[in-house]
Amino acid sequence: MTYEQYNANREHNTETLIARASLTDKMLEKLEEFITEYCENKSLKPSTKASYVRPLVRWGEWLVKEGFTDYSMHGISNNEIEKAKKCKDKKKLEEEISKAKKKKILAYFKEKNGIGSSIFEWTKLAVKVYYRWADGMGIDKGDPYPEYVAWIRLKRNEKKILAADLITPEQFKRMLALTKHPRDRT
Repeated sequence: MTYEQYNANREHNTETLIARASLTDKMLEKLEEFITEYCENKSLKPSTKASYVRPLVRWGEWLVKEGFTDYSMHGISNNEIEKAKKCKDKKKLEEEISKAKKKKILAYFKEKNGIGSSIFEWTKLAVKVYYRWADGMGIDKGDPYPEYVAWIRLKRNEKKILAADLITPEQFKRMLALTKHPRDRT
């Protein structure tokens, strides 16, 4: 398979995933906007775009299951909204809504739904990047995140091999000298 065929296949799979997703029309519209404005403006490869879209579709389907109609989580819950509306202070109102959003995101991450650790990390990244884009806070790596997703910590770089973990050339030579069979030296 050539690189072009691979990319075309990824594009097709992403389109199929979106077409089959159990999302509301508002969510599909926002997802398409995200793909156009974020993924295509940054010239992301089809595989990277798919790595953002897949978790966002899962996130959207979970939100629908929880009773939301769009990614903005405006319908947090009647109880939480009523509590927030009682606030006279606009800043306090925003803090209450932000807290409620944090709780929903945390509930989703705690559920995990049987996904592996690398997909889980991509999901966290996709959610953070999506809400940074959706709140108009920028699309570049150094741009800040909204408060309700800024607390999410990624563990993507924890498994990197450090120089201290590698064997030294002297250790390698000693290991090689201890081998008895030529097959073991390869």
